Amino acid sequence: MRKFHRRLIRSLALIRGLAPTRGFTLIELLIVIVIIGVLATMMVIAVGPTTSTAAATAILGDLRALQTASVAYYTDHMSSSDLGTGNAIANLAPYIAASDKVTEANGYHFEAATDKSWWVGYSGDKLTDEVKAKLADKTADMGLKAEKAGAQFTSGATAVWLKAK
Repeated sequence: MRKFHRRLIRSLALIRGLAPTRGFTLIELLIVIVIIGVLATMMVIAVGPTTSTAAATAILGDLRALQTASVAYYTDHMSSSDLGTGNAIANLAPYIAASDKVTEANGYHFEAATDKSWWVGYSGDKLTDEVKAKLADKTADMGLKAEKAGAQFTSGATAVWLKAK
């Protein structure tokens, strides 16, 4: 019975002009793999710089949020004495929407300087060489510093600081 079915299928395929096939050839599979590899490489090249730009923008956004939160805290309490000691960012948490992300454990800092100015900074894992380069491009517009009250931020810096007050 099986032989009959096979002969019937072959004869129907030949009548229609189709040769019976058993699958893809090795060459066809290799061509498909090469095409997928080329497309994946093109995607990695296209998306790579975007991730460092997104990380730089996220750091800037978080620093701006800390800056705004510190001013709001000062306005509510008319004092910044609580911010200069201990875990200052924990005191700012009610003023920050993403307070679980902007923590000292994640690399964010708040420091009061001797001239009664405040500085918010970041020195966490997201500060890669590519992100530093993106931040260095935005230094003039944003007022970013490599050190508190120090030199302008450059791609060689280990932390980025923004004056809050």
